[in-house]
Amino acid sequence: MKRLLQCLLLALLDASHLASASELEEYARAANRLVMLSQAAQQEGKAPPRMAEGEGKELIALLSNRQRFLDSRSVAPSEFSELSLLCGEMTKAMMNYMMFDLQRIDRSNKDPEALSAAVAAAARENIQRYQDEIALLMPMPVLCMGKQLPLLEQFLTTLKPEEITETRQRGITMTQNGLLNSMLGALTGIGDPSVREENQLKMLNALAEVAPVYAAALPLNNRSYITALARTALLNSPPAFTDALLRILAAMESTACTGLCSRAS
Repeated sequence: MKRLLQCLLLALLDASHLASASELEEYARAANRLVMLSQAAQQEGKAPPRMAEGEGKELIALLSNRQRFLDSRSVAPSEFSELSLLCGEMTKAMMNYMMFDLQRIDRSNKDPEALSAAVAAAARENIQRYQDEIALLMPMPVLCMGKQLPLLEQFLTTLKPEEITETRQRGITMTQNGLLNSMLGALTGIGDPSVREENQLKMLNALAEVAPVYAAALPLNNRSYITALARTALLNSPPAFTDALLRILAAMESTACTGLCSRAS
């Protein structure tokens, strides 16, 4: 009987792994299809797939399904690589709209700063133009990172000080910068008249949800900066933003510094 139960348990674990792998493949196919359709549209001078019609409606509904691809997943440390791939596909789907048709940028000015400013301006235009699609897709990589960070923390605890190589330290710094920029982008975007309040809230609520995990990974000076911005936003924002801002503040005001925070360069 004991042997039978062990076999059943192993079968269930294998089935769970296969199901998650299959879902990763399905998500990747949908993300690639979205990118392919967008590239074709760009060549024809058209808009990328929109959420209100045609194949875009089906693709975005699938790619923004957090219950299926995130909430229902309990990820083991051994699945970190698979989760990283999923987060990457989620980022790709979102960036498909933010970086759409960058060929329209004037590249005659070869100055790197000028080119960077032009890319940022084009991205802002895309955020305004495709805000409904971005508002659905952007929370996905944010929430996915919220699942990734605890696994990364666990991995770091297994390393000896000499095993924190320069390459790994750069990776930690890049991760922390990404978390900081996500928070800053959402907080400084509050009140932007070109982006509807409901769309701003979708992103802010996602960040409020993962704020405790993000805060634990951020250096204390980053948390202080976010706290100052959130307090200012709290004073100047409509009531609809209050709950999310308070949750972000509660997380970022923590002064505990372990794990990724303690690894800040």
